[in-house]
Amino acid sequence: MKKLYGHIAALMLAAVLLLTVQCGPHRYPAELLALDSLADSQVDSAVVLMRRLAPLMTKASEADRRYYELLCIKTADKASLALPTDTATRQLVSYFENDGDRRLLPTAYYYAARIYRAHNDAPQALDYLQKADKLLGPSPEDHRQLHLKAVVNSQTGYLFSQQKLYQEALEAFKRAYHCDSLMNDTTGMIFNLRDLGYNSENIGERKRSLHCFELAVRLARQSNDSKMVAIMRTQMAAAYNLMGKYEIALRLAKDAGRYQNEGNLMAVYSV
Repeated sequence: MKKLYGHIAALMLAAVLLLTVQCGPHRYPAELLALDSLADSQVDSAVVLMRRLAPLMTKASEADRRYYELLCIKTADKASLALPTDTATRQLVSYFENDGDRRLLPTAYYYAARIYRAHNDAPQALDYLQKADKLLGPSPEDHRQLHLKAVVNSQTGYLFSQQKLYQEALEAFKRAYHCDSLMNDTTGMIFNLRDLGYNSENIGERKRSLHCFELAVRLARQSNDSKMVAIMRTQMAAAYNLMGKYEIALRLAKDAGRYQNEGNLMAVYSV
């Protein structure tokens, strides 16, 4: 517990410094900014802080209370907790559209999309994601907004792919890759390349698919991420198996199997 409060104290101090520079018209309490940061990096600590702040929000201003409600959705989403109803979500989005801090509207759209996706409403989820992407613009200068744009486009790509709209999915994953490359987010780039490869395979572009997988393996090796190396080797093995190049597929599968990860081994054995 002492360690948790130490993290919170450090984040609150950083939040106070950030507050004077970036918060503009409305200055949010440092505790809320700390919760926002914790939700990105230490979700268990964010859950504890979220619950501790709940009684204080009854006397907070509407701006602070609405920000807290948005952060509760963010924390719940990252901690796999129960999400609010779509009615409550629409009310929160409406607040940020009409009366609230417009800087938080893309985030509100994104988490509204997450809720609708959880409710298996892909069209509504896509609508909110596209609204968020439009608001964020082609290439946000702010790092947090750039990261949000990357995530928005990744989620857009997944939804398109699930609907078998592979070309649309490819365009979304390209935008996500562009954002992650600007941030030098290697992990994000690897996942984008994986998804680009998968969707390229589904439209029959196997050469491009394999090229994406190979680039992902190269990035994973450069970052010493053995788990991602194994996952991408397995993806390549599956692709070569579908092409009828069984010796290459078997070699790649065996190479992936050297990384003793139970989840990945199941995929390896299926190949």
